[in-house]
Amino acid sequence: MQTNFTAKQLENSRTKRANEILRSCVHCGFCTATCPTFQVLGDELDSPRGRIYLMKDMLEKARKPDAHTVKHIDRCLSCLACMTTCPSGVHYMHLVDHAREYIEQNYRRRWDDRVLRWILSKILPYPMRFRVALLGAKIGYPFRKMLPDARLRAMLEMTPKQIPPVSRNDDPQVFPAKGVRRKRVALMTGCAQRALNTDINDATIRLLTRHGCDVVIAEGAGCCGALTHHMGKTSESHASAGKNIRAWMREIEGQGLDSIVINTSGCGTTIKDYGHMFDGTDLAQQAERVAGLAQDISEVMIDLGLCGATHAEPLRVAYHAACSLQHGQQIKTHPKTLLKQAGFQVIEPKDSHLCCGSAGTYNLMQPDISGVLKTRKVAALEATQPDIISAGNLGCMMQAMLEMTPKQIPPVSRNDDPQVFPAKGVRRKRVALMTGCAQRALNTDINDATIRLLTRHGCDVVIAEGAGCCGALTHHMGKTSESHASAGKNIRAWMREIEGQGLDSIVINTSGCGTTIKDYGHMFDGTDLAQQAERVAGLAQDISEVMIDLGLCGATHAEPLRVAYHAACSLQHGQQIKTHPKTLLKQAGFQVIEPKDSHLCCGSAGTYNLMQPEISGALKTRKVAALEATQPDIISAGNLGCMMQIGSATGVPVVHTAELLDWATGGPKPKALSQEPPQASSGFKMPNDARMTAV
Repeated sequence: MQTNFTAKQLENSRTKRANEILRSCVHCGFCTATCPTFQVLGDELDSPRGRIYLMKDMLEKARKPDAHTVKHIDRCLSCLACMTTCPSGVHYMHLVDHAREYIEQNYRRRWDDRVLRWILSKILPYPMRFRVALLGAKIGYPFRKMLPDARLRAMLEMTPKQIPPVSRNDDPQVFPAKGVRRKRVALMTGCAQRALNTDINDATIRLLTRHGCDVVIAEGAGCCGALTHHMGKTSESHASAGKNIRAWMREIEGQGLDSIVINTSGCGTTIKDYGHMFDGTDLAQQAERVAGLAQDISEVMIDLGLCGATHAEPLRVAYHAACSLQHGQQIKTHPKTLLKQAGFQVIEPKDSHLCCGSAGTYNLMQPDISGVLKTRKVAALEATQPDIISAGNLGCMMQAMLEMTPKQIPPVSRNDDPQVFPAKGVRRKRVALMTGCAQRALNTDINDATIRLLTRHGCDVVIAEGAGCCGALTHHMGKTSESHASAGKNIRAWMREIEGQGLDSIVINTSGCGTTIKDYGHMFDGTDLAQQAERVAGLAQDISEVMIDLGLCGATHAEPLRVAYHAACSLQHGQQIKTHPKTLLKQAGFQVIEPKDSHLCCGSAGTYNLMQPEISGALKTRKVAALEATQPDIISAGNLGCMMQIGSATGVPVVHTAELLDWATGGPKPKALSQEPPQASSGFKMPNDARMTAV
């Protein structure tokens, strides 16, 4: 790339370095293929090549940055995937860091942006301040939807469920090696990690001492400076980095250090770049020396060799490669090698080179783009069906955990066991309840409420022996043998009841299942189960159809709340049931509001939100915006998948229609209305209770 910096401009070492980098770029565009923001936004200016043109123009002309340029630079994750891809060796990291410093010095941001950046720079790098802020965030969490700024809401939504106690292992001290000493190393204990997850440093100390290392926690070392460095706040980042350099140099010049060990790869990328950061300063030589000793924990363990790896279970581990490790430090195989040596089965997800959207403070500053990347990454990790997800960077761990895990997994409900619940008073019907599969794991309150509602209205409710998953999830994947096996079990189970004491109806309270069960006749056409399947399909009814037939009785208990009714696609289109749920909710005393574009999908659609997260995420955002625009007290739906999808993006309680009808006719108030709403999450429990852990 041709540049036209003046000789005067090139006297500045940072500008001189930017000129070298710009001149190495050949405009090939390979970087666009691996740039996450270009994939999400599709704008050339949100690719490395586009940003390079913007930075060149800004720096070369020494002009005041404009809002257009700043917007696109701010959207950069600094994931550095472009540096891995680039055939010309363009050092994009140094260029974008210089551009951010230039913007910070020459551009006046909006007041709210300045305040938010000031808060982050004054809290996150300081563990005790961060702990106090987390406590405050817990108090503010229930009110997050009142905040006008999505970035402030994102900060509150990232509040962990539990804040660990302070670990005294992070205090300045020396942990002696077990057995013969092989190395003397300093451990970088960090800042946010000391507030959010003290187990990582504790485990690192145990691991290193067990392998013959004296582990030094140096007096005066703290935040690496990365968070403020990537905001362009050079004086603050250099102040933090300078403290580390001086602290570690005292150890180097004292008893010596063989290595400075870092177990959060985002910090490692920055510390290894201290030589460049302090070039031309009084600390230049010391910074270069410190940077030369910096090693990721995986590098140190490869050098030491993993000993005595006989204690772990042979679990399936999905390895998430943090961008700062695989691109920033070019460490790609060491963690996987070590995990395999430890006895784990290591699996790599699809598109492992792409960012999860954490990127330091990016998930707080750019929550929308970060959210799309997070959803995509979690879907890829979940698709490997792991027991554990492992990563070497705290930010990635926090990002993935918030998307994957429901805050609470309900206890097993014994109401889902095979049995008969007798009608209250005169028996009017004998019905079977389809209890399902995911619903029994994720929200047992729905079946419990349905049973109470039906028995209160004169129904014997049968939970048939052998009935389970309707087969819809595998049916929509085209896995016919698997879906027919599940559906066949249901048909046989319900036929035993039909041919025994009889059934008036098969009640379904998850409309996605209902659409499939009502189609059993077609699915089994030409098979040995054809007639039985047709008979079962003919008895299948959504809970709203059954309640319209029975008539809602004694609806005097609920509060007259505003209910935004979300019409599940499988109910309004698949089963053509459009008015029954709204009619029943109105009869129950609720004020029912329909959102704009109620005919459009929320993006859940069975496993669609896992298989097509980008499109699903866009539909979810649109649907939630339409529902929230009605200013409801409650959102009601008749399908678990929709409830989980919508609930992951709103603070408004999302409640099943059957739960509201049960409450209105004498049942308990739904839990979602009587407690703090859960934090945003996808709602899908990881297969085999998968956990998120550091390498």
